[in-house]
Amino acid sequence: MTTTASDFLSRGGVSLAAIGDALPNVDSDRVLVRPVPWWLRILWRPWVQGMATSSKIYIRAHRLAHPERSTSLVVHELVHIAQWRRLGRLRFGTRYVREAISGLIRFRNSRKAHDNISFEIEADLITDQILQRPGPR
Repeated sequence: MTTTASDFLSRGGVSLAAIGDALPNVDSDRVLVRPVPWWLRILWRPWVQGMATSSKIYIRAHRLAHPERSTSLVVHELVHIAQWRRLGRLRFGTRYVREAISGLIRFRNSRKAHDNISFEIEADLITDQILQRPGPR
């Protein structure tokens, strides 16, 4: 069965109108939500739960089974898709990797490096706005 981000978010009780308002360049009906393939899963750190490409969201299988507990993850990944589309694949990817490497050098901790990537900070803020959650975590 093909699951779209809209299907997933609707089951989780998220307003698709709020998604459309916040992310006008992303059509959640056209974004597929898939389980992480095995070859990609072996590259992920244990704390990584999802990843976006320009048109797909990959999330861990146990998160797919519980949309009501995983909606913020899917919204977060939709923000990354909007970022890809705003900057283009090359600029987004280059900047993301550059900031990740810089963070690893600075923090010597992959989780902290990841959490301080500007795209991740922006995705967290927009996710909080869409889901109407208060300020920084």
